[in-house]
Amino acid sequence: MSTLLFNPIDRLRPVGGPCGYLYNLQSGLESLGASDRVDFLPPCHTGAFGFIRSKLWDKAPLSLRERYRRLKQKSDYETLLSAQSSNASLIFNYAQVHFHSPVSLYQCREELSKYEGTVILTSHSPCACHIELFDSISTEYGERFASECGDLSVIDEYAFNRADILVFPTEYSVEPYLNSWPRFAEIIKNKRLMYLLTGIKEPSPKVERSSVRELYNIPESAFVVCYTGRHNEIKGYDLLKEAAEPLLESHPNIVFLVAGKQAPLRGIDHSRWIEAGWTDDPHSLMRASDLFVLPNRETYFDLVLLEALAVGIPVLATRTGGNKWFSQQDGIILVDPNPSSLKRGICQLVSKDKEALQKMGLSNRALYEREFTNEVFACRYLKLLEEIDSRNA
Repeated sequence: MSTLLFNPIDRLRPVGGPCGYLYNLQSGLESLGASDRVDFLPPCHTGAFGFIRSKLWDKAPLSLRERYRRLKQKSDYETLLSAQSSNASLIFNYAQVHFHSPVSLYQCREELSKYEGTVILTSHSPCACHIELFDSISTEYGERFASECGDLSVIDEYAFNRADILVFPTEYSVEPYLNSWPRFAEIIKNKRLMYLLTGIKEPSPKVERSSVRELYNIPESAFVVCYTGRHNEIKGYDLLKEAAEPLLESHPNIVFLVAGKQAPLRGIDHSRWIEAGWTDDPHSLMRASDLFVLPNRETYFDLVLLEALAVGIPVLATRTGGNKWFSQQDGIILVDPNPSSLKRGICQLVSKDKEALQKMGLSNRALYEREFTNEVFACRYLKLLEEIDSRNA
């Protein structure tokens, strides 16, 4: 019998979070001819109305779409604790259902009180979901509104207690939950934990290395450090900035090439700190760089790290959470999550010759092909389902 993956099929796309994770999984299952082993929720918008709505939406001015998004999102936040999923009844057609968000599991609580199958939960947040939610709401609408949304911890409390099985990418990925949520250690004492390494579809950079450098006026001789992602503290963006400031003064050959929206934190006002903004092609920026840096304070298991491996460049990452899985890899250097350690790590890599850097990049590419393709990911997922089936038999 198929497993229900509780996410709308039309939401799958190559991004971060659950939608990107499931996009990669589905792609791998299709490559293996095993897509019938799982089902997804039906599309969010179907039929003639959905078609017309999507066409009108695509033609609407960006400012109007952004205004609608904010209003809709604010309304969703206001009803977060009372909302019920319209797809919840579908779970009764399956022996096991795999949720990819504590929120989606929580919003099926009425049906789950009667459901006798196996409930699986994979949470993709870099910390406890209710903490990330509060931070996101506060950033967008202010702390007062976030407080008015209610005690969001009840979402995690219910979801992690109700789940029969918790699936994490690695044993290290549990760390940010233990650090951010004191109740978590008690909840998982008698909980079944399983581990499943993530995988990604091979990235396809759209622009040549030389063209990217030309676009941003970066000399071919420059040593380019790349960061892509959110500009916030949990991602360590502020740590990277603090590490970069003295390096920009002492190393005239270093350039920082940064992708992502400048919010809530902003970049350094320096000609060699380049903010490229949001992009749907971060892989071209990676390929134009000599080093990819992942400076997280806390991390679950970042897909962007796997993307850097696939592109084939050296990686400097902080020794935290899921990053610890990579501690023995030749193409990856792990350092403590603080500015001085990041600075030393960058200096260490700047001092290497091109041949050594190329060797690190090739090692990372080989690691991707061995462990992190979407086909390898899908094979592991099928084995995980088989193990669950055998234990439930």
